[in-house]
Amino acid sequence: MDKLRNHNYEGLPVVESNGSGKILGVVWRKDILEAYHKEIEKRDITSSLASSITMKEDEPQVHFMEGYSINEIKPPKSFIGKSIRELNIRARYGVDVLSVKTKEKWGEKIKAIPSPDYVIKEGDTLIIAGEIKNINVLRNLD
Repeated sequence: MDKLRNHNYEGLPVVESNGSGKILGVVWRKDILEAYHKEIEKRDITSSLASSITMKEDEPQVHFMEGYSINEIKPPKSFIGKSIRELNIRARYGVDVLSVKTKEKWGEKIKAIPSPDYVIKEGDTLIIAGEIKNINVLRNLD
């Protein structure tokens, strides 16, 4: 963004790394800004949602469409010590991990939109979204 801003460019070419100078494509300023704003919006929504869910009972649910829900669950024992990527949660179970609540010395910390490399720990709580039937499958593992 600095290069784009400093030189008033609308885009930058993407070239092969082998020094050939062959142009592979263009990264456009508008696309970068759009992706950035979508990510910020997603983080804001998820963080707000995660905060509201944590004020409820032990394993709260929020129904947002017929047949779909957002739930707060304890991860199955088989998930402990494995990353979200390694578990392939979305593909295997049809749910998305929106946030992770982690126990800290001074309370709980909410990690909105955890990276696929996040390793699930004992004591974590997963905030997941998906079809209720898929959430129930996940909830009944182990």
